[in-house]
Amino acid sequence: AAVAGVMLIAYSGSPSLTAADSYALNSVVAAVIGGAALSGGVGGMVGTFAGVAVLAFLTTVLNSFNVPSPIQAIFYGAVLIAMLLINGRMAKARGGRS
Repeated sequence: AAVAGVMLIAYSGSPSLTAADSYALNSVVAAVIGGAALSGGVGGMVGTFAGVAVLAFLTTVLNSFNVPSPIQAIFYGAVLIAMLLINGRMAKARGGRS
């Protein structure tokens, strides 16, 4: 997280407390798409990178269709809810915790 903060400051040119507010939902969605469970203990670096790649692809597709940012956030939230439901059902089928 510290490296990402330094990179964001270098990219934007100045530090700001609200500079990364728009990245919070995207980072959680990317981790969950990659297989991480919000309850912890599941997931890894490779899955997270795969989740980032899938989210970048979805963002590119939505941007190519000129979808406004608020609608994109709603779409990402729907993807997050869908992935959490799938994760919960898979964990229940395995007999573990979600």
